Amino acid sequence: MKHFKIQAVIAFLILAAITVLFPLHIEEAIFELSLYVTPVLFAIFIAFSISERLSRIDKIRENDSIERSSLEMLNSFIESNSPENHKEVNGLIDEYLMATLDYSIEDYYKTRPYYEKISKALYSIKNDRVNDFSVYILSKIHEAREQTVTLISDYMSKFEWLIYYVLGAGVLVPFLVMNNGSFLNVAFVMLIILSVILLLSFLHELNNLGWKKEVRIFAPYQKTFEAIGNMRYFPESLMGNKKVKKIAGDNYRVGHFPNPYPNFEGKNIKKVDVFQKGKGAEND
Repeated sequence: MKHFKIQAVIAFLILAAITVLFPLHIEEAIFELSLYVTPVLFAIFIAFSISERLSRIDKIRENDSIERSSLEMLNSFIESNSPENHKEVNGLIDEYLMATLDYSIEDYYKTRPYYEKISKALYSIKNDRVNDFSVYILSKIHEAREQTVTLISDYMSKFEWLIYYVLGAGVLVPFLVMNNGSFLNVAFVMLIILSVILLLSFLHELNNLGWKKEVRIFAPYQKTFEAIGNMRYFPESLMGNKKVKKIAGDNYRVGHFPNPYPNFEGKNIKKVDVFQKGKGAEND
């Protein structure tokens, strides 16, 4: 996503420079026709894809809500019906939630071993009521997980992106060619260039699930940590994000990783207490 943003800015600067410094002002019927046809095609395709990508995000968010609420129910049920096993199950749920945040969303499927640890712990409990509930709740979590993994892997193809780049160029070229260099003309063309690049950037962010991820992912997970009686948790790589820091609150845990991602060996979790003066203290 970072590389795409840089490329988008470079493309805008290049096209803006052409608009301002090299007004072509070529009057051709083919370009006049393109001013009407190409923008309509571009608008139809981009609107469809944005809507489809938003629906994908909504479905992932729905599955995520099912999974988190199921884990909260599971924690409460074990606490009430098998208190001697609650500490172990609670710890495994906590590890699973942390692993979900440690891995990038593209690697969500790698959290499966943590989910299987929860399953094994539940099935080892000698309690018919717990076993019946475990089968029910784990089936819900498993179904939500499988759907989420499938949706995450559903990225737009290179061919689809090629179509958008061609259509985007088709929208811009006629305006660049017919630009006469007047202030109003240059301002209008600059607006069109910015609009096309922003729409493509927005689609790219939706496709890579980066749109509003702080609100969609991190905030709900912190509420789940608290619902099962544990402190909020964030990987250290997120703590430079201002939106994440607002979500963190006054007391939370931070995961420190001595090795490059995705090697989590030697992971160290520290508790952070934030004082009113804005200073912080970390404890193991």
